Amino acid sequence: MAEVVQRIDIKVVGFGNGWQTIRLTFDDTAVGFLASYIGECPLSSLITLVANIDDDIQSGETSSRRHIEWFQEPGALQIIVSNDNGIDEIIIKKTFKDVMDMDFTVEEIENPDELYHFQVQHETLRNAVIAEATSMLKEFGIAGYNENWNDGPDNFPVAAFLRLLGNKTTSDEEGDIYFSRLDEEINLLKSIL
Repeated sequence: MAEVVQRIDIKVVGFGNGWQTIRLTFDDTAVGFLASYIGECPLSSLITLVANIDDDIQSGETSSRRHIEWFQEPGALQIIVSNDNGIDEIIIKKTFKDVMDMDFTVEEIENPDELYHFQVQHETLRNAVIAEATSMLKEFGIAGYNENWNDGPDNFPVAAFLRLLGNKTTSDEEGDIYFSRLDEEINLLKSIL
């Protein structure tokens, strides 16, 4: 079993129209990845992944998607996260296969190489994601962030980010229609600026 990482730092170190370079530092191990616009935006996908894990922890279920892929042309990185009692197990794998010609899913990767395996308190990962998302919003704004990632089709995940900041929703009596309070959401965003 891997030792639990005490410190995580997430930093977007390069950003342009359709690409993002992100560095993840687990204690003293720094790993950097360049991701292409043909897949998910790294920081956006991390925000959504961690918010999904939060939702699962609150509901006591494991229903959310727990993996993300970052395309590298050729090849791709796969990050798989499982959670057990507040500990996230993070496995980072790489395939060197050209994924441009196939529907890329976790099950379809042929013999991916495991590059890294870390264990970390979920709260530590969550705080690192919030810190870098906040930094990016302060630097670029929501619209600017979207424009920098392939002209905006993979938008900054505002709703997932608000969930990380503590935003709550309510539902009608049947549980079919959900509501949130815009004033509370605006105040949450103001609180990080």
